[in-house]
Amino acid sequence: MRTPGTGDRRHRFVVVGLVTGALVFGGSLARASASHEKDQPISLLGIELELPIPLPPLPPLPVPLLDDLLAPAETTTTTAPTATTAVGTPTPPTVTTSTVAPGPGTSTTLAPAPRVGRIVFSSNRDGFASGRGGGGNFDIYVMNADGSAVTRLTDHPALDDGPVPSPDGSRIAFRSTRDRNFDIYGMNVDGTNVTRLTSAPGVDSYPSWSPDGARITFRSDRDGQDDIYVMNADGSNPVRLTNHGAHDHSPAWSPDGRRIAFVSDRDGQDDIYVMNADGSNPVRVTADPKPDRSPAWSPDGGRLAFVSERHGNDEIYVMNPDGGDVVRLTSNRAADLSPAWSPDGRRVAFSSDRDGDPEIYTMDTAGGTVARVTDDGGVSHLPAWLP
Repeated sequence: MRTPGTGDRRHRFVVVGLVTGALVFGGSLARASASHEKDQPISLLGIELELPIPLPPLPPLPVPLLDDLLAPAETTTTTAPTATTAVGTPTPPTVTTSTVAPGPGTSTTLAPAPRVGRIVFSSNRDGFASGRGGGGNFDIYVMNADGSAVTRLTDHPALDDGPVPSPDGSRIAFRSTRDRNFDIYGMNVDGTNVTRLTSAPGVDSYPSWSPDGARITFRSDRDGQDDIYVMNADGSNPVRLTNHGAHDHSPAWSPDGRRIAFVSDRDGQDDIYVMNADGSNPVRVTADPKPDRSPAWSPDGGRLAFVSERHGNDEIYVMNPDGGDVVRLTSNRAADLSPAWSPDGRRVAFSSDRDGDPEIYTMDTAGGTVARVTDDGGVSHLPAWLP
């Protein structure tokens, strides 16, 4: 647990309550901004926690961005929401397809998406459905890529989030506070055989598997600052890869196993870096005046999806691993976060509060067709595709 100091860039608050998906800190409503996906510890009953939870956006600016007005249209499929049970496939609804120009007020209701594939994610949906405390505890779920057949994998009073499947799809790494500290755990893909992988006194998070499934890279402040580490898949032999006074986090292992992308503010703000898998030769690949974060490799290793505020708010972009050929995929006043590629590289899942509450969406990799795949009234975020 850290003691905030003048060199600590993160915010700390005391949680008073959770009201309709928005955290109340010290009696004021805290709405998400640029730091949604950065580790931001808070104190809850004396326990320091990290909650990278996207919350409802700030009110829209009175003058829309020129980029929003000139951006290509997103194709949105609209339908009435369908109820989702713990297990089962809802009856496909009648669908009406329309094309809308993205920008202020653009909204997407629950829409059918390609059913191929499955997505794991974190949600407090069951707490909202039961009315438990005005909001629910975060657990890990799995669903078909169209939002059907939702199954709850963890059911623990602690916070479980950030699920990442192993390359062979047999295991899921995630982070949890079930031992009163953020640590990394592993479990079978059906939620059984939960195993604690880290037990250092610091905060461990952001697990990412090596392509062969033998190792996991992660972020930790166990040695007094935020750095990138790697360990065997069973939690043994942790090795520190970065040793910098900055905040290094969000590692993502490349599909060929040779590189790790990560986020660092070592040059003054959050930017994306790529280094060798042994921690050598870190290279800064984004240098926009606004923060860039959440790198995610495409399955072939040829592109990196990421989140950036370079056009005024959190949007999803793709680029070459060297930072070239940047393409904007989303254009919406809301916060679009946590991009994750489908195994075939044809779609990207992400979380967004564009329809009021943070939910999971998918889009094609050109950014044109967006489909909302969850509609649970709570917060659903941090999606990842099963192989």
